[in-house]
Amino acid sequence: MVAWRLARRHGARAWRCVSGEAQRLEEHWRLFSRCQTASAPVESLEALSTELHGLVQRTQPTAEQEAAKDALLRQVQQAGQESLDGCQAELFGSAATKQWMPGSDLDICLLAPGMTAKASQVRGLRKVASALRQLGGGTHNIQPRFHAQMPILRWAPRRPDRAGALACDISVGNVLAVANTRLIATYLEIDQRVPVLLRAIKVWAKKRGINNRQRGSFSSFALTLMLIHVLQARPSPLLPSLQDLAIQHELPPLFLQGADCRYCSDSELISGALLKLQGDHGTNQECVGALLLEFFRYFGWDE
Repeated sequence: MVAWRLARRHGARAWRCVSGEAQRLEEHWRLFSRCQTASAPVESLEALSTELHGLVQRTQPTAEQEAAKDALLRQVQQAGQESLDGCQAELFGSAATKQWMPGSDLDICLLAPGMTAKASQVRGLRKVASALRQLGGGTHNIQPRFHAQMPILRWAPRRPDRAGALACDISVGNVLAVANTRLIATYLEIDQRVPVLLRAIKVWAKKRGINNRQRGSFSSFALTLMLIHVLQARPSPLLPSLQDLAIQHELPPLFLQGADCRYCSDSELISGALLKLQGDHGTNQECVGALLLEFFRYFGWDE
């Protein structure tokens, strides 16, 4: 099983100390995941669904945390406008898809004309760093990371334990990440079960230490794509392929950094595509508990 193999890889010592109860649960899951006809009791799935909706409520940022996020974005926006002509700051990642959770960093892209090559991006970030030092008031440290594939400035609070202290990664001209975020946001708006499932999977992965691309495990973007794939592959799909839909309706290509990023956001076209995909199965009525179980069954299958 994918999850168990990753657990062994990233926590071998903890794995050796696993309790008998955990071993029993693992064997139960192995048997369950291999049985295509096995189904959990309806009451258990409903109870799980209730817990998942509760998890969403518990992991929502407070009004104060949202205010701190907005204030940080305004500071970066000001630094960008003072440093780069025609600059606009835009959130991407979880903060832009309403999946942001307290304690998570922000991802901010500065969009400015002509900032597409790595050399120009680094020069732009150096100017932004100088402006941030003037605006930060000594509350944040600037950590340049210019050798990454996408150069960034890490702007981290000197006292992360203080209320409202947030860190962010700032990039320039990261248009592909912004486009991917808009695509994911559109997928999340199609069905209200999708954001619930994604938040639960991200919490699960983080608790198990397998949601960190820099350490060789899953990025949040990868987990999101995995979930979208599963929901597209259900007998009665919850989601169509927005990219395929754009091509079918001959929407104009949108090339960013060499990739065609076009997708369909027309709600009527999306609804029509879903009806066609669902066919005789009808509208998908699975609860979020059942869908989460199918996510783990799908990627836990071991032929």
